[in-house]
Amino acid sequence: MIVLDSDICTDFQAASSREWLETNGMGSFASGTVSGANTRRYHGIFTAATEPPLGRLTMLSKVEETLFIDQRPFELSANQYPGKIHPQGFQFLKTFRLDPFPIWTYEIDGIELEKKIFMPHGRNAVVCRWKVTRTNRRDARALSLEIRPLISFVDYHHLRREDPAFVTDYTNNSGVVTMRPSAEMPPIVFQHTPARIEKTGYWYHDFEYAIEQERGFDFREDLFQPFAMKFENFSGADLIVSTARSNSEAGKLEKSEIKRRKALVKLAKADD
Repeated sequence: MIVLDSDICTDFQAASSREWLETNGMGSFASGTVSGANTRRYHGIFTAATEPPLGRLTMLSKVEETLFIDQRPFELSANQYPGKIHPQGFQFLKTFRLDPFPIWTYEIDGIELEKKIFMPHGRNAVVCRWKVTRTNRRDARALSLEIRPLISFVDYHHLRREDPAFVTDYTNNSGVVTMRPSAEMPPIVFQHTPARIEKTGYWYHDFEYAIEQERGFDFREDLFQPFAMKFENFSGADLIVSTARSNSEAGKLEKSEIKRRKALVKLAKADD
């Protein structure tokens, strides 16, 4: 297990220079930085191999997360825009660890929020899980979590710009939200635990990717934000993002993936 403490996590430059990677054995991957800010065009929560192992499409670039404590918002994500970093959720990071996949722990006013991301082997999907614990068991403050997905839907070598041909409609049916920005590509499917879905429909402009700028390439991107997912009376939430709906549960997928990875470590006879 690798653990980074708050000294590194709350330093934007240090946390942004530490990267994580998840893969599914089919050519799909998820990657990013400890700070939450994307610094490469290849960073994204879900880059799917639409023709495994090829045809990689960055579907979901990232999610914006806001924890509400008695309706007071605390934004947990981070983005680099021209001349500023907004928001600065890394300031709330207590630890980041690989155990065995990326896990962030945020600490805010007596509330700890844990987030983990992993890819199940052999599935074109990524799983995001959040849960909270309270330092004081008598703490009765109301908690809710808002998730805002930011959609890219572009070849993983390219960057997205606002496009009038981008199809922004989605369907919402029994815990499943489906969106298909391009008729030539598979849909992106969001399976979630009970949440209220609110239509938004905004373009976020001019994300800056520092490493692309250093390399002398295009380094600015626009992303589409179609809806907000609101988890009320929040103690935990699950989100499975994939190219096709399935009957899998996040908890079972996590247990299965941990078991698989432990078996690989055992087979490799690795001490470290």
